[in-house]
Amino acid sequence: MRLRQGGVATAEERTWEREQKRRLELAGQADAERRNDELQRWIRALEHVLLWSLDHPVRVSFPAMMEPLPDFQPGDLARPLQPPSPQNFQPKPLNAFTRLLPGAKERFQMRWE
Repeated sequence: MRLRQGGVATAEERTWEREQKRRLELAGQADAERRNDELQRWIRALEHVLLWSLDHPVRVSFPAMMEPLPDFQPGDLARPLQPPSPQNFQPKPLNAFTRLLPGAKERFQMRWE
C-alpha cells in the first residue's frame, strides 16, 4: 500500500490497490485453468494409449533386445606395477644440524628399524 506523507491512503489509492489485487487474482485463476486444461489433455492422451495397448498386445523378444558385451581390453592395466623400492621408505639421514638435537640419533635408529 502506498502511503502519503501523512500515513493515510486516499480513496483513489485504495481503489487502485484493490484493482491491482483483483487483476492479480484473475491472472492466477486463468493460469490455474490453463494448467488444469493441459493436465486433462495429458490424462486423456495417456488413457487413449493405455486402452489401445490393452487391445493390441505387443510381443517383445527380450533376447533380441540384448546387446552383446564388448571384449575386455585392459590396456595398461594388463601390465603389473613395479614393486615399491625400499629406498623410498627409508628415513632421510641426519644432517649436521639434526645431529645436534638431543635424542636425534635414537629417533633415527627407531625409524630405520
